Amino acid sequence: MTDEAPFDVAIIGGGPGGYVAAIRAAQLGARVALVEKDRLGGACLHRGCIPTKALLRTAEALLESRDASTLGVVVKDAAVDFGAMMAWKERAVAQQAEELEKLIAWRKIAVFRGEGRLVGPGSIKVGDDLVAARKIIIATGSSPIRLPIPGSNLPGVLTSDQILELEAMPESLVIIGAGVVGCEFASIFAALGARVTILEVLPRILPPVDEEIARRFQQVLRGQGVTIHTKASLQEIRAEGDRLRLLFGLGDEQQEVVADRVLMAVGHRPCTDALEEAGPALEDGSVAVNERLETSVENVYAAGDVTGLYMLAYVASYQGIIAAE
Repeated sequence: MTDEAPFDVAIIGGGPGGYVAAIRAAQLGARVALVEKDRLGGACLHRGCIPTKALLRTAEALLESRDASTLGVVVKDAAVDFGAMMAWKERAVAQQAEELEKLIAWRKIAVFRGEGRLVGPGSIKVGDDLVAARKIIIATGSSPIRLPIPGSNLPGVLTSDQILELEAMPESLVIIGAGVVGCEFASIFAALGARVTILEVLPRILPPVDEEIARRFQQVLRGQGVTIHTKASLQEIRAEGDRLRLLFGLGDEQQEVVADRVLMAVGHRPCTDALEEAGPALEDGSVAVNERLETSVENVYAAGDVTGLYMLAYVASYQGIIAAE
């Protein structure tokens, strides 16, 4: 690509990796284009960090009301209005989204709405438009995955995206996976009064976290009434009327649990479908990068979940800064 390209940097993906990279590049004086097919803010703002923290705040308020009598405050019959809680979650997200849109506009970052496809080292196709830039940053994020077992696509078996759109509070919930996402939702729904069961295939919850911290958090969850099965191998999910029966192995024994809803919290897959034409090298399904976040294609960088390193928002943002600089 020549120096005559209208943009210095073009970024595919407006999540915490992409929009932070765009802002940092603009701060450094670059002409920046940001391509986003959905809403600026990505999974963190719309389907992760922000909505779950809003729900956690409701859960905390409910727990505090139950303990308020120790401070001399009498709260009778405290309960959650599920619809009102979800509306509060949407307001919290909308407020953050509005502020982000203003910040992007203030930095004079050109936003292209639509799915961006990398068609060359300096070219991104967005609908009928071709966005040309001297350098490109791939920040296409990731999407939730489901276990390849019978029944994983039954109605009521939800991803972490879908559970945020529930219209009614489930009386019982089974969570498959005890990573960060699974444990966060377990804490939320247990505090709200659901009967929560966690099934984790590994020997302990929160595998990437320090073992002592994970052990303490497991005590907290069990104190909230959460049932936790580690070394549990899920085999099948069956529909039984409006409910779901899960069959799993626990050591040499076969176990079952029945619930209103099931959450699949077993990880995410990097979104690389839009990169096939330009061909940056992949490694285990993720875009391969070096310590400077350069890909195998010259002048093409990657940041965030698509690199498959640590799928956390603050990691994506830090990588976005590195890529931009």
